Amino acid sequence: MPTPAALPALGPDDSVSLFDCLKQSLSQDSLVQKSAEAALEQYERRPNFCACLAVSCSSHPAEKVDFRPILDIGISIPGDIEKQASRP
Repeated sequence: MPTPAALPALGPDDSVSLFDCLKQSLSQDSLVQKSAEAALEQYERRPNFCACLAVSCSSHPAEKVDFRPILDIGISIPGDIEKQASRP
């Protein structure tokens, strides 16, 4: 298994797949949920996870998904990720 430093950093382009993974982790289907949780564990090991997570959740305000059950963490967003995410 690669060390965390060897893993590629998450960026704004990863926010859609991370959001989908978060939604799947709330699935009532245990197989879907377990698969999504395993994928989230992989995301968590990559640099910029918290920033990408914040961008992902804030980029989908129209979707009425309550992530509070799984997002019981404090997040600060580095300015460079915010700027990249706001680019068209």
